[in-house]
Amino acid sequence: MKALALLLSLALSLPAWGLEKVALQLKWRHQFQFAGYYAAVARGFYREAGLEVELREARPDTDVVAEVLKGRAQFGTGSADLLLARADGKPVVALAVLLQHSAQVLLGRQEVMPVVQSLAGKRLMAGPGESELFAYLKQEGLRDGSYKVVPHSFDPDPLIAGTVDAMAGYSTDEPFLLRRAGLAYSLFSPRAAGLDFYGDNLFTSEALLKEKPRLVAAFRTASLRGWHYAMENPEEIADLILAKYSTRHSKEHLLFEAAEMARLMQPELVEIGQMNPGRWRHMAEVFAAVHMLPADAAIDGLIYDPRPPKLPAWAPTSLFLGTVVLVLIGAVAWRFAYFNRALNAEILARKEAEQIARASAENFRRLMDVAPVPVIVTGLYDDRILYLNEHARHAFGVAGPAGAVVGQPIPNYYRDPAQREQLMGELKRHGLVTDRTVAITNPRGEALDALVSARIIDFEGQPAAYTVAIDITERTRAEGAVRESEARALEANARLRIQLEEIAKLQAALKEQAIRDGLTGLYNRRYLDETLERELARAQRDHLPLCMVLLDIDHFKQLNDTYGHQSGDDALRAVAEALHHHVRAEDIACRYGGEEFLILMPHINLPVAAERAEGWRRVIEALRLDSDGREIRLTASLGVAAYPQHGHSADELTACADLALYAAKHRGRNQVVVFDPSLQEKAEPSPSRQSRGT
Repeated sequence: MKALALLLSLALSLPAWGLEKVALQLKWRHQFQFAGYYAAVARGFYREAGLEVELREARPDTDVVAEVLKGRAQFGTGSADLLLARADGKPVVALAVLLQHSAQVLLGRQEVMPVVQSLAGKRLMAGPGESELFAYLKQEGLRDGSYKVVPHSFDPDPLIAGTVDAMAGYSTDEPFLLRRAGLAYSLFSPRAAGLDFYGDNLFTSEALLKEKPRLVAAFRTASLRGWHYAMENPEEIADLILAKYSTRHSKEHLLFEAAEMARLMQPELVEIGQMNPGRWRHMAEVFAAVHMLPADAAIDGLIYDPRPPKLPAWAPTSLFLGTVVLVLIGAVAWRFAYFNRALNAEILARKEAEQIARASAENFRRLMDVAPVPVIVTGLYDDRILYLNEHARHAFGVAGPAGAVVGQPIPNYYRDPAQREQLMGELKRHGLVTDRTVAITNPRGEALDALVSARIIDFEGQPAAYTVAIDITERTRAEGAVRESEARALEANARLRIQLEEIAKLQAALKEQAIRDGLTGLYNRRYLDETLERELARAQRDHLPLCMVLLDIDHFKQLNDTYGHQSGDDALRAVAEALHHHVRAEDIACRYGGEEFLILMPHINLPVAAERAEGWRRVIEALRLDSDGREIRLTASLGVAAYPQHGHSADELTACADLALYAAKHRGRNQVVVFDPSLQEKAEPSPSRQSRGT
């Protein structure tokens, strides 16, 4: 045992020249996104596979596919762009999928991108490999050129600084930095629009796979070992990244990334590295739907098959002939005897396997022959009968003995051919269809309902559809009778339901009237008092800004005295209508009293609030009212205050906005004043709102 340990130690200490050197081109900078490869290097998995691996960090202008195809790197990490590259004639081969659900997302500044369509006319920071994101934007109605794309800087600083409005990112990475920076952001995932793509795929070139298949297989196996180790030991790998590769991210950031990756990898449900050809085809169909791929794009050869290739048909013959040649030229006789015994054993094993297979097939037929429901087995692709039991023969009207109909096309009794095509399509995609109700016509021309279940099986060495059909006509008729009875009961209650709906509408109208000002239609003081406390509590809890604007119509008493109270009411309604059209959906605009209005603006900082208040002032200044042929012009004074700068309670915030409004009146009206602590020193005791409105 000591000698064996010494030999292993010497083997592990062999110089690097004894290993084959390969390079893996990463698509991003060093972080936990590539943890499995770091683990494979550190734990010696690559070395055990006879490989010395260089991990290359990407630059902003790195084209990973070009690096691999030009031989500067043997392997690369890619995205859904591999589909586009393969369809474009570039011979890339996907070896393994690491993220079952892509982490790629669109991140935008919340104040400029409340919805994804807000990207129109904005600046998007994106880099190579963002095809999934561009497909998502097209599906959401954003055309090429409707937004400006700028090069990616590999960090979120431009988004935080506001030099770009949105950026392509990973849900596993940038959200951590944005939260730490305190930026209010919106996150849009392509999965919300049904684009569920693979993420972070390991790939190589077709040329390397053909030239060195064993090297490719060894690299793939060692890499997946590394990923298993990394996901089981995230803290250890985070320390390794900080010590050897990069200190760009903190350990807390790396562990956040590890947790998010585990959620997208789902290693407890799906084997790491597993790929489904159906998912790749679905991704190609999505690209075709947004015109990023031709509808008939060929992606054959994209998906790597890790199973070893089968020996060609001529291989056993060649081995046998080689053995004969060795015997004829006088090779070692005992080796001939050895191979002869092995061949006899193989023949015996095959005979036993054939007997077991025949017995299994026979048992299957015996069980299905006595099954109390129709059972039929057909070729998966040619719909020819391979087996059917007695119940199926009677149900489908197939004449003659069972053996005589094998190989014949299955009669089509579906009343709707499209229903059959849909069922077979789902069976070929998923391998299983259960409890599907279909409408058929039996050989006697009677309309029946059948409950069909089907599964793909291996039947005598070929893929086949195993189908069970149960007549449920009586059940569906009984269910129809029950539904008819229920319909009659529902009809008997219809009038009562209509009355209840009318009562509910009346209650809703009364509730709305209780919180609305009858003249302007804006929220009233009662609603404001409830809402202001709630919004302040939310702002305090989530550390978000909250701004308040008090607006007062200038010279309102003079307007009433000159033109009459009807014109005064018209002026109030006109200002309310202007506010209704120029506030955000989340803003709360209310009539505060008399000619005063209060607008509460959640999640907006003070400079933006002041800018929006100035916009309202200009809108009101542009209003023109008619009073018996005389033109009435309006102006307004506005005071702005913000939480937490100016106050922490409803009374404090309202008092500050009131002082700012008073200052606007005092400085000549028709202007916006932002509260400043100096206003408290200049304010007169208990300023009268009535005097401001004159």
